[in-house]
Amino acid sequence: MFFTARRVFGISYSKQGNVVVCSRSQVALIPSGMHESTAAAVVGRFCFVSSVVAKAISAASVKTPRVLLHAGDSSPAAIATYAYLKAHSLDVVVTVNDISNLRCRVDPSHLPVYTSSQCDVWSFRTREWAKKGVDVAFNFDDDPNVTKETINILSARGTLVQIGGSLPPRIRRGQNYILIDYQHILDDEDIVQSALETIQPATRALLTPPVEIFELNQLSTAQARSYKPSITDIVVLLDLQVIDSTLPILRGGVIRGTSAFNPRASYVIIGGVGGLGTSIARCLVENGARHIVLTSRSGENVSA
Repeated sequence: MFFTARRVFGISYSKQGNVVVCSRSQVALIPSGMHESTAAAVVGRFCFVSSVVAKAISAASVKTPRVLLHAGDSSPAAIATYAYLKAHSLDVVVTVNDISNLRCRVDPSHLPVYTSSQCDVWSFRTREWAKKGVDVAFNFDDDPNVTKETINILSARGTLVQIGGSLPPRIRRGQNYILIDYQHILDDEDIVQSALETIQPATRALLTPPVEIFELNQLSTAQARSYKPSITDIVVLLDLQVIDSTLPILRGGVIRGTSAFNPRASYVIIGGVGGLGTSIARCLVENGARHIVLTSRSGENVSA
């Protein structure tokens, strides 16, 4: 059994069954004892933790760093980061945009969780907790005020790991600022194998959330479940091992009842090189379109 950490380039049918067509460097064997659904649910988390979190912690200036985690909207990567930190018994202060939407499995005996917008509250408590400053900060929050205050409470040799967004314009001497781009992580061809080799089985278990599996004829139900708010961290998977031969085939990438654009179709935007045209093109891409032609009515400013 194989899994891939990157996009599927194509599927080819043969007498032996369907096979995924992609570069050999992009697949790795599922470890013995790990179920296929588990591998599908956590491979992205393993890769993120191995390539970002573990490296930042190991490079900290102190042996047992004090960590500040701005979990933002509690994305899977943020949840995996918290699970990894607690698996290694590290002290961590957590902030989230909305505490009612917190999906991290936080032990009530640990440090409390704060609302990120209340900078004065979590900053004051963090300064009391880390007298010499925070050693490592992971920031999934896009609020510039959160970033600014985090820099102020970093230790003299602290590290700010910014996931998405942009780094602050000024860098204080002695501190380390790291900007993480998800695409950059995926460009590492050895990322899957490296993650499987570096993450111990006990840590893997803590990174693995409950998995809900739906069959293909439950596609709409699975999509609705994936968008439904949940107080716990879950993974929604679609089971493609058994496909009903009577199941109707829809156009690829289009789910009935949604406004997604067909990724197989081509869209032409007349006058598409102006400000409004490029905004419309961006909207199409964000909602599924993959083939867009921009034209200029006057023939001018095409390069823009």
